[in-house]
Amino acid sequence: MTTKTIKILQLTFLFALAFLIMFSYGIARPAIESLFLKAHTSKALPDVWIYMSLTMIAVVAIYNIFLPKVRLIKLYVIITALSTTILFFMILAAKISFPGIYYLLYIWKDIYVIILVELFYSYTNSVFPIKQARWFYGFFGTVAAAGAVVANFAVGPIAKSMGSLNSLWFVVITLFITALICIPFSLYCDIDMPESFKNKKANIFEALKVVNKSSYLLLFLFLICVVQITITLVDFDFNTIIEKIYPLVDERTNVMGNIYGIVNSATFVLHALTGVILRLTGIPLILIGVPLLLASSLAVFIALPGFLTVAVLKIASKAFDYTIFRSARECLYIPLSYEERTQGKSIVDMIVYRMGKVGASLFVKLFIMLNAAVLVSWVTMIFIGIWIGLTTFIIKRFRKIVSREEEMNLK
Repeated sequence: MTTKTIKILQLTFLFALAFLIMFSYGIARPAIESLFLKAHTSKALPDVWIYMSLTMIAVVAIYNIFLPKVRLIKLYVIITALSTTILFFMILAAKISFPGIYYLLYIWKDIYVIILVELFYSYTNSVFPIKQARWFYGFFGTVAAAGAVVANFAVGPIAKSMGSLNSLWFVVITLFITALICIPFSLYCDIDMPESFKNKKANIFEALKVVNKSSYLLLFLFLICVVQITITLVDFDFNTIIEKIYPLVDERTNVMGNIYGIVNSATFVLHALTGVILRLTGIPLILIGVPLLLASSLAVFIALPGFLTVAVLKIASKAFDYTIFRSARECLYIPLSYEERTQGKSIVDMIVYRMGKVGASLFVKLFIMLNAAVLVSWVTMIFIGIWIGLTTFIIKRFRKIVSREEEMNLK
């Protein structure tokens, strides 16, 4: 098979994976979140966020054991198949009202998607230089958004006709198909890891050492934590309001599906423009511009609290985080070593990405206990300020590694 044929095959598979990952999540997320709110209400969200973050630590510990032993796409096949099997049995458990099943579904929903997405980017960060990544990451995101949009607008009618729980069977089918198409992908397009990495100790402590040795990754770690605390606090405001306005579970699933559909429609457009935007503005300006835009949306919500303003805030926080900010953030990994792009990334973008929810949970639980949930929005604004401060330090470090000229012309 020629190099050109393998490249075409590689891109075809990556586009397919991008679509299927977000199609599955586009159904799973609104259905599971709606079922959870029905069973436990929004007051239980801080607890499930903490449980999910602790579970993520255990999952990443296992993940790091396999990183030096299994090539990335083969590992993708294994994780997808395992996720499908777990969901299959959890749906059956939910049908017999197994205790705590909606906690388990919520935890599964957050963990499976982050592992698949981060594994996807660990692969692409290893095969695309910055100049190509600026364009391809936007195209991958556009296709992923298309999958999510289709699923988000389909989940409402499916939930109304079959019930929210039964809509999860479509997720099982989608993930099963994903695992199947990954098999030929692993045979022809997988990448070899460096020999030095194959001989490394394989555990989470070694991954922590990789992060600890890199001041660049340490700054990145704190940034991701702050970003996720911010996004999670926005989610809490959104869930609190939508729970009050739409008390019926299937109706709420429909509304949440529509909101996520708008989010993903916006991400579709933004992803399509990512290559142009990054080419014209550069990575640093995007990294600093997104939190400034989010601060503006939050200020409007604080001044005029209500469903419309919180929906705009929710859409803004998700749309920009998923698109140009994500693509710019992933480009920061490209100049780094294989260990930093895989082991280091597992700590920063898997554990810390979700541990940010623990920090947010502690704030939310405190405010609920003090009956002062209105303060959540003000705390969110403080974290956006910290986000902007950390970003300025990271931009300076990035420019020491990659100049503006190299960013624009690196092949």
